[in-house]
Amino acid sequence: MKSLVIILLIPQILFGANKKELLASHTEKFGPSDYYIDLWCQGNVLDCIKAHGLTNKHALYVDSHGISSFSYFVIRPDNRVTKGKTPPWYRVKDIAKSLGTNTTNIHNVYFAACNTGNTFDLDEVRQCFPNATNIVHMPGKWEGHEDFFIQSMCGHPEDKPRGKFRPYWAELYLPGGKKPYCTMIANKSLLAQ
Repeated sequence: MKSLVIILLIPQILFGANKKELLASHTEKFGPSDYYIDLWCQGNVLDCIKAHGLTNKHALYVDSHGISSFSYFVIRPDNRVTKGKTPPWYRVKDIAKSLGTNTTNIHNVYFAACNTGNTFDLDEVRQCFPNATNIVHMPGKWEGHEDFFIQSMCGHPEDKPRGKFRPYWAELYLPGGKKPYCTMIANKSLLAQ
């Protein structure tokens, strides 16, 4: 058991304040109510969001890698972000902590990350973003891709996907709801309201 405790402390010892600073330096607030966390350093997703007028949607968009670690869903930056250094891992609660009290203003949460380990945790997202009514993520055991992520925000329900399409799922909640009342393929109509 002692070795397990040491392993769990290593990320905190290695990253500490740098972990928090890295997340803050890649978080952009745009419009009065939206946040974009780009842990890929490409900016393509934010450009698309702005081009389609999807601003002031009380939304959080997270563009990153997603992996499983100790049965938890974690996101991490691409190696380009950390310039070859070992990238830190973030839980959803780390993202929420970085946004502070603004988490209560977030109603739409979008994660571009893979979910190949099937560890994406809706309950954790709801705990961290209590007013989220739309939570968009890749289904379990699937890889996320930027094109599909953009389709989940900017595409219309009648659009015919090209190639091997893996849709992002939208879990819809009533305000204060504990469980989703609907699961659907994410598309622009979620943000059109």
